[in-house]
Amino acid sequence: MTESLPSITSPKHNGPTNNEFSIIGVGASAGGLEALKSFFDNLPTKFAHSFVVVQHLSPDYKSLMSELLAKNTDMPIIEVTEKTKIKPATVYLLTSKKNIFIKGDFLILEDKPTDRTLNLPIDLFFKSLAREKTNKAIAIILSGTGSDGTSGARDIKEFGGMVMVQTPEQAEFESMPQNAINTHLVDHILPTEQMGEELHRFVQHPAVYGSLEENILKDEETLVKILNFVNSQTKLDFEYYKRPTLVRMIARRIGIKRLASLKEYKDYLFERPEEAHFLVREFLVGVTSFFRDDLVWNILSNEIIPKIISDKKKDDTIKCWCVGVSSGEEAYSLAIIINEVLIKQNKKNLVKIFATDIEKNHLNDGSKGVYNESAIANISTKRLAENFIKKGDYYYVNESIRRMVIFSKHNVLKDPPFNKMDISFCRNMLIYLQPAAQNRTLDVLHYSLNLNGILVLGSSESLGRQKNAFSELHRKQKIYCNIRPAKILGLQPYNSNSTQKNAFGVKNLSHERNTRQLIVEALSDNLQLAAIVIDANFNIVDAFGDLSNYISLPNKGFSMNLLKMVPESVATVLSYSIRKVSSTSQKIKYENLNFSTGKEPIIVNMHVSAFQNPLNSNPPNFLVIIKPVNQQGTQSKLLSKGDGLPENIRETELETELKETRESLKNMIEEVETSNEELQATNEELLASNEELQSTNEELQSVNEELHTVNTELQEKIEELALVNSDLDNLFKSTDIGTLFLDSDLRIRKFTPSVAKYFNLLENDINRPLEHFASTFHKNNYKHFITDIKSVIINGTSSQNEVKDAKGFWFLQKIVPFHDSMGNIAGATLSYIDINELKSAEQNLKNQQLAIEQTTDSFWDLNIIDNTYYVSRSIADLLGYDEDEIEETTEFWSKLSHPDDLKSGAELMKKHLESQGKIPYAVETRYKHKLGHYVTLLIRGKLVEWTAEGIPKRMLGTTTDISMLKKLPKLEQELLDKNIMFEQILEITMAGFWDWNIPEKTEYFSPTFKKMFGYEEDELENTPESWQKIIHPDDLPGVFDNFEKHVKSKGKIPYDNEVRYFHKDGGIVWVWCKGNVIEWNENDEPIRMVGSHINITNLKRLSQSNKELERFAYVASHDLQEPLRTIRDFVALFKEEYNNILDNNANTYLEFIEEASSRMGELVKVILAYSKIGNDTEKGIVDVNSIVKNVCKDLHIRIESTKTEIVVKDLPQITGHKTELHSLFLNLIGNSIKFVSKNKNPIIEIGTLPTDKGHHIYIKDNGIGIDQKNQQQIFEVFKRLHNQEDYEGTGIGLAHCKKIVELHNGKIWVESEIGKGSTFHFNLNL
Repeated sequence: MTESLPSITSPKHNGPTNNEFSIIGVGASAGGLEALKSFFDNLPTKFAHSFVVVQHLSPDYKSLMSELLAKNTDMPIIEVTEKTKIKPATVYLLTSKKNIFIKGDFLILEDKPTDRTLNLPIDLFFKSLAREKTNKAIAIILSGTGSDGTSGARDIKEFGGMVMVQTPEQAEFESMPQNAINTHLVDHILPTEQMGEELHRFVQHPAVYGSLEENILKDEETLVKILNFVNSQTKLDFEYYKRPTLVRMIARRIGIKRLASLKEYKDYLFERPEEAHFLVREFLVGVTSFFRDDLVWNILSNEIIPKIISDKKKDDTIKCWCVGVSSGEEAYSLAIIINEVLIKQNKKNLVKIFATDIEKNHLNDGSKGVYNESAIANISTKRLAENFIKKGDYYYVNESIRRMVIFSKHNVLKDPPFNKMDISFCRNMLIYLQPAAQNRTLDVLHYSLNLNGILVLGSSESLGRQKNAFSELHRKQKIYCNIRPAKILGLQPYNSNSTQKNAFGVKNLSHERNTRQLIVEALSDNLQLAAIVIDANFNIVDAFGDLSNYISLPNKGFSMNLLKMVPESVATVLSYSIRKVSSTSQKIKYENLNFSTGKEPIIVNMHVSAFQNPLNSNPPNFLVIIKPVNQQGTQSKLLSKGDGLPENIRETELETELKETRESLKNMIEEVETSNEELQATNEELLASNEELQSTNEELQSVNEELHTVNTELQEKIEELALVNSDLDNLFKSTDIGTLFLDSDLRIRKFTPSVAKYFNLLENDINRPLEHFASTFHKNNYKHFITDIKSVIINGTSSQNEVKDAKGFWFLQKIVPFHDSMGNIAGATLSYIDINELKSAEQNLKNQQLAIEQTTDSFWDLNIIDNTYYVSRSIADLLGYDEDEIEETTEFWSKLSHPDDLKSGAELMKKHLESQGKIPYAVETRYKHKLGHYVTLLIRGKLVEWTAEGIPKRMLGTTTDISMLKKLPKLEQELLDKNIMFEQILEITMAGFWDWNIPEKTEYFSPTFKKMFGYEEDELENTPESWQKIIHPDDLPGVFDNFEKHVKSKGKIPYDNEVRYFHKDGGIVWVWCKGNVIEWNENDEPIRMVGSHINITNLKRLSQSNKELERFAYVASHDLQEPLRTIRDFVALFKEEYNNILDNNANTYLEFIEEASSRMGELVKVILAYSKIGNDTEKGIVDVNSIVKNVCKDLHIRIESTKTEIVVKDLPQITGHKTELHSLFLNLIGNSIKFVSKNKNPIIEIGTLPTDKGHHIYIKDNGIGIDQKNQQQIFEVFKRLHNQEDYEGTGIGLAHCKKIVELHNGKIWVESEIGKGSTFHFNLNL
């Protein structure tokens, strides 16, 4: 349907704006996954439009479509599970057991029907997409079986949308694409690789988002040329169609053909006339369905049709007219309803339903009466079974229903109407016509109906100017009753070219024509005239007046020929008259003519004359005027003598015909005589041939006898074959082995009932290709399965493998070549054997073997006759040997046995064998481990098999490691000793232990627990309430809160409290309580919790003392700064005032005082800083790299002056105190610069080392080093290793560092050698 086009200039409009995007429906079924992958693989990048993928999904399995398609597209993929707002550039997937619809900008879900109603999810979504997005709707149909999507595609086209399908040749299953193509409504038929590019071009075209339709409306001249050209090619005039509808369809074709303007399309159309037919299909979208609008059909079947039929007499015909019938669904729906009512009322009236349309393809489809499953979706199961026959994938209308419907090409605006109709349908056709054409159509429909006849219109249509001729039966459903019969229908058919346009392009019937109609109708009523206009072939062109008494439709078929509608006697007169008028142009009149069509005679006067239409130059028509006369006093003669006509017209007509016949006979005699001479010569040849045939006949006689013999043998063979077929049929039905017979083209020849359910086969599927059916065995590798079959046929080698069905049951699949009687490969045979029980038994055996192998006990099997001794492999692990080191002989095990145990074991074996197994065999034996020590094993066995002579042959038994049991007394003593040690530790540490049984609300307290609070063993009950009574009430809520957090986190949040208890003497005891839940039930509820209490009262007091000491140091150092500042100030003043008086000694003494004061001030500052560590800041995220950079800036002058090289590796981000960490690195880096030999430049390396917890940072230098004995004391306050003259300092820097590290829950240490530098390590956040 699409073709390659030359490159064109892109339109100025570049597609949708940022806020506009299309919603594209994609329907797929069997084989759709590969098609979808290919489609999304080839979609243009940054595609801004959204897709809704609707697939036939199994309700029993979770779809993996989202994960599978994620590899083929960058767009987000959302599985719709609730009402979802549609976003651009997104793929939405249908959920199983749901149908999906679009409403506004949202996707909504509904449950699939749970009964056996046919459910077509693709059709349902496409229909909703068409309603919501109208001409912006886009549908894509990919591989699949059935016809889902076809009906929805019709709706898409009805609303002006675009339909694209996968090429059937590429589709793995072609049914869905092919059914859509059969509608002749598809815009593009493409392989999936080309769809993305074409789709991108289409949505970018101004026909979708742009002003193309406005531009077309402005170019009326070009539009008229296109319509005239279409009329010339198809004989269909669309001038009377509404302009917006035509413009929308033309714009869509312009977009599909990738053109830019209406003029370009006109040129394209003129160059390719076949495009006119595609455009006509766009104009005449045949959107219909069986029983469309349930309420309308319910009223018809329960009220309207029963009344029409009940009023009919036995011989009356039921006549109906369906206008614009498309492919016939509406006409057949009406036929089904009428048939049901006839059966219900027990009547057999003849039914004629005239189904008319101007589109020939639609009529051809309808007359066949063949529909796919998508088309019959609205039909109930009962009606489907009664009125259709299913053949393959299609449904055929029953012959009895099909005979009721007569399909005919008919233009309601131009062709003569039907009459005497009981009911006329014209649904959803008027909405496409201009008002004048609507009125003309309604006039025709009115004329066609009997008095009280029924008219049914579409839901959006009205009666217009005919509203006074009808009464409303059901307003909402547009069902009306004719209350005023039409006396006349216009003299001329509707001609769009003769009308005048108004400002809006809408054409109206002229005022003059309406006036003329009224005059003619008045004449008809007053003079009781009836007139008929016919052409030279006697076909009715127009009519007015009441014709019901003069003409009747033929009993069989459909015809507009007047001669077939009048009595035979009148037909002869009429035929003569037309011939006479045509040749002489005179007018002819007949009086007292018998014009009876019913039981009572009707006498009329008839006038016949030529009738030329003044509005066109077509050949003249003929006007027949009929006027009834009063039968009283009529003359006995039938015709008058006027006009010079013969008295007996029939005799004259017969004489004319006889004359013509004689002339024909004379010519025929001459031809016969010539032929006779030729026959004479031929006869002589035949005589010669006859002799030859005589001899040949004798030969045939003998051959016949031979054939009779062969036929007898053949009959016997046929009987044998029938018997064999019966045997095979019975075998197929009785066997559980699923078998499928295929021919060389993989078409199904035969199959057993047991295999049908795995391939969804029915009896009428014989001779269909296997590729058309989905297999439950090969859901994910169906193509590979088909390839295997073809390989077997080609190579002639069998194939066998194990497969699983959808329920997980195992089958053995065998594919073998099928040989015909000549030994040639003519196909393949597939068989499926249920091996699920075998697989289960096999798995159970494996599990049992695995259990035996995994158990600590070993299994052994002793063959006494052969002297072989098999032991399971767990014995090798037990004794430390590899499996290949174990020998299966009794001699091997005897060598491993302890010498002292061999004799006792042999004696017990002898007793067991001599007693025929009655004395049990169980002995403890020590075997040597590979490492040298002995392992004690308990060996037990039993005699299980004897030879035919009764000699013991075989023993089975087990071996159990009892080494631990032997050591149990010693272990018990060790456990007792450890318990005593644990109790002593608890006693020494004064730690209390508790064990809480949560469900039973009991709690064990160790004696030390009770003594901690001053109680004896019997003074404190073992219940949770006991400790809750003595805990400080302010601390109890925190304990419960901590417990809840511990339980909710499943122990990840530790149970850790510092709480206060009341001592028996009334004092406060501070306790550090830790615990852990160690048992949980199946509902994750705690069952048992254990923990300990440690008395930290003294630690609390010490902590308080430390705080007071730090406060004192802070206050003291702060207060000392003021007197030091005073001393420095007065010394400076003294030197300034008395500098000339003082001698050198005095100045020296003042300098000593000044230096000492300065050192004292620095010391006080350091002490003050030490006391303030951790008090003024909170923890936060600290970038250590930034800290080091800032320290280097602070030490910039020292670094430059000493030419220090600092290497900083990547450092972490940690949680800590930023100010204190700055001080830590400042001290350590400053020391590395300071403590360096005079002849060296400092080299410092700062980095991290891997650690399981926290952060490990090191600072390495090339300084003087630290002696091993001093590496601990350097972290104490005021500890210096050098005098002030060599290296200045306060002796508190490293103590400062240690406190900062401990503040961060870490530790600091140094690794160093004299003269080789030092490396300071510290851990943070352990």
